[in-house]
Amino acid sequence: MFQNQLNEINKLRNQPASQITVTVSAKNRINVALEVQYIVTNAGWYPIYDLRAKDTKNPIQLSYKAQVFQNTGIDWEKVKLKLSTGNPSQGGTKPTLATWWLQIYTPVSYSNAKKKYKSSPAPSMASKDDYNSGELSKEEDIAATNVSSYTQVTETTLAAEFDIAVPYSIPSDGIGQLVDVRNYQLPATYKHFAVPKMDKDAFLVAQVTGWEDLNMLSGNANIYFEGTYVGEAFLDMQNTKDTLDLSLGRDNKVVIERKKLKDFSKRNLIGSTKKEEFVYEISIRNTKKDPIEISLEDQVPVSKDSQIEVEVTDAGGAEYDVTTGKLVWKINLNSTETKKVTFKYSVKYPKNKIVSGLY
Repeated sequence: MFQNQLNEINKLRNQPASQITVTVSAKNRINVALEVQYIVTNAGWYPIYDLRAKDTKNPIQLSYKAQVFQNTGIDWEKVKLKLSTGNPSQGGTKPTLATWWLQIYTPVSYSNAKKKYKSSPAPSMASKDDYNSGELSKEEDIAATNVSSYTQVTETTLAAEFDIAVPYSIPSDGIGQLVDVRNYQLPATYKHFAVPKMDKDAFLVAQVTGWEDLNMLSGNANIYFEGTYVGEAFLDMQNTKDTLDLSLGRDNKVVIERKKLKDFSKRNLIGSTKKEEFVYEISIRNTKKDPIEISLEDQVPVSKDSQIEVEVTDAGGAEYDVTTGKLVWKINLNSTETKKVTFKYSVKYPKNKIVSGLY
């Protein structure tokens, strides 16, 4: 809110004054109409998405929107918008590798030294074609649900362009304004995930496919499920996976309990070695009316010391990753059904040592 007030004040200060000089040459004297195209650095846009799931049986509804801003000092009245996924501010020169030198490092003692690092991502810039891109304010007489039907998508070699035929009035105030770009329907698979060691609740996740060809940029998304706002997520379009995982929130109708079975957990001394055995049991109950598929995750410790030996004596039917120590179960549960999984592991280490993080 305070930033918006500052933008309003700054609008009245330092109004830009520009002059364009155009040199024209022609073989013969002729009357022509000239159209000037130029790029401004203080106008741009970034994406915002609405993802709506009606239930776990229907596809995801994706609303692709743009938050557009400009502060050029000129109000753009009823202009046609063209949004490009290209960013001219990033430059197009390919990088060149310099020689990678190695040398012996000699440590230097610094007292009261402080280092500050600053990083600011380059904004997504909008090219301006006769005021055809910049900030938008939606005309009230045009319904939001109809705007996306006017959008034409053009794919070039390096970017994609969204041409919206509906005109917009764009004030020069630096305040982002929302415009609907496109609406899509995406296939989705709904599954439950749980990590009871960290959180006893199960989470419903929509695994969305078919997004690769939508010319989407990384940005925030508002998630809605069954007509209720669930929360906000960040969509990373640099993700190399072909599936996007969207968390739709906690499902309290899936009851999970994780406990250590003390009667089966042991601690033994064998010569100069101490051996501890751990047994855990995880119980899952589905109180929903429909069957579910749940991915259950847990873990065993991983040793970074040759004196510590970890052995998984029973993975309980889970997929076990030796490198990370992760255990994963894929479980199908019918309505009102309960299933239990048990896993066991042991840790051996010198009896005169203390192992940190062991429990």
